[in-house]
Formats: sequence, C-alpha cells, structure tokens
Amino acid sequence: MLSLLITYLAPGFAQDQKAKPLPKRPICWRIGVIPLEWSRDDLVRHLQAFDESLQKLEGHWLSLFPAYSGNTQTALLNLELPLQYFQNLNSDETTAITIRHLSKEGEKIEVDLSIDCHFHGLTPVNTPTGDNIIE
Repeated sequence: MLSLLITYLAPGFAQDQKAKPLPKRPICWRIGVIPLEWSRDDLVRHLQAFDESLQKLEGHWLSLFPAYSGNTQTALLNLELPLQYFQNLNSDETTAITIRHLSKEGEKIEVDLSIDCHFHGLTPVNTPTGDNIIE
C-alpha cells in the first residue's frame, strides 16, 4: 500500500519540481581601466554620477586590484541588489562607458572604463607587494 501511495504521489511531485525556476546566481561584474589614483570610494562616486540607477551602489560590493598591466586597476563588483543599470547590460559583451569629471586642478577629464562579466582575460585578485617574479 505504501509503495502504491509513493507511486501515486511521485509524478505530481516531479512535475511540481520541474515547474519551479532555478534561482539565478549573482553576477560578478569586472570593471577595468580604472585610474591608479582612484580609490574604491572614487569609483563608486563616479559610477553614481554616471547613471542615476547606481545611487544604491555600495563600496563594500567592490574589490579593487591592480590590473595585470600595472598601469590601471580592475574592480570586481558582486551585486547584493539587482541594480537597473547592470540589468540592462548584455552579460556576453563588454560595455565601454566614459566618465567625465573635473581633476583636482579643475581640468575636464574623460576616463573610459570597460564593464564585462565574461572574464576571458587575466584578472588578478590580489595586491602583490615587493618585486614578484614569475619564472
């Protein structure tokens, strides 16, 4: 009798399980070509000024590292909230944005950043100290 009950309930249970969509994993975005002199707070401030939907962006969602070339920095952004700006991006493409701001001396500056999440290149996730030589 018990096996009959399990057989009777199992098809419906399996259908219910298939009907539920799997939760989406959070996406980690890579932001590249960040000037060396920018701090994490600077990056957040410039992104918030770039697009109004990024006002809820929080600095602790970003990790900032030297780029492999050493001339710029790379940030990894793990979103804890879905922000409209990133929802509109195509995750299979690299997006270029231009940040316009004034330098400390009052000069107009344009900084071109790249945003992607497909990680086909080298992305360091550490800040090395000293002379590190790879042999």
